[in-house]
Amino acid sequence: MDELADLVNDRKWYVPGEDDGTPRSAPNRPLFVSFYKHDETIVVGSGFDAALQIREARESGIEKLPLVLVYNHIFQRPVGGFAPDARLRTLADEFYERGLELTAVPEWQVGDYHKLASPGELKEVVEVPEREDVSEVRWETVKRELLANDRAPSRPLLLTLVRTGAGRAWVDKPVVVSVASEMGIEEMPVVLFYHRLDRSPCGEPADGEDMLCKAALAAGAEEAVCRGGDEPTTAQLDTSPGSDALRMLDSTPVSITANLYSGLNYTQNHYNQDRCAS
Repeated sequence: MDELADLVNDRKWYVPGEDDGTPRSAPNRPLFVSFYKHDETIVVGSGFDAALQIREARESGIEKLPLVLVYNHIFQRPVGGFAPDARLRTLADEFYERGLELTAVPEWQVGDYHKLASPGELKEVVEVPEREDVSEVRWETVKRELLANDRAPSRPLLLTLVRTGAGRAWVDKPVVVSVASEMGIEEMPVVLFYHRLDRSPCGEPADGEDMLCKAALAAGAEEAVCRGGDEPTTAQLDTSPGSDALRMLDSTPVSITANLYSGLNYTQNHYNQDRCAS
């Protein structure tokens, strides 16, 4: 326990969700320890949250805590590694231009997130619908949901970045961003997901598009979103401007993101081919 306490500092790679009485709030819940290859540093939990958990464990007479070790590739960073006021546009450009990613948050489903962002900040990265493009019923429903949850979404917004060409991004609840903007909501929790279409093991042809296509089909997309190949499982995703694939991705991003996160986890753990030299 003393060893853990000595490693705790104010660095963080995510912001924990509020304590809502779930099992994750138990004093002996696992503590996440993140190792960073690029600067050989260690980040324990999420700064103050980790220190509090260790203190509560000590007060409860717990001598040891279970640990979850997170090993980061050289291109992964803690959110605290960027300027405190770094905007989503900056984080997106760091990924598009340099391939830098934030370490994935442990449990976004229960409220953990990377950073708070304003609706305007989100609109710098993704396109969201104008009010006239959303039905009045849908608009008012979203507005009521935000008001009922203290002017905040029920869970963090999921922002997906794809590193291909000039880069592409979408958010899982674009209407929420539009309504929040009109309501004057200043900030909302955001989680970033990253996908690369050019990553594969060294010496092997890149198959990111093929895996993305499979994930899209698994999420319920029509076979028409893929092109080429004799079988849907060997086809490629048509990501040309105005393609059915991109319209489908924009209209049903929650299922797509969920499948991408699990189905493409393999590609998330390999370097790009341009990192295979020597």
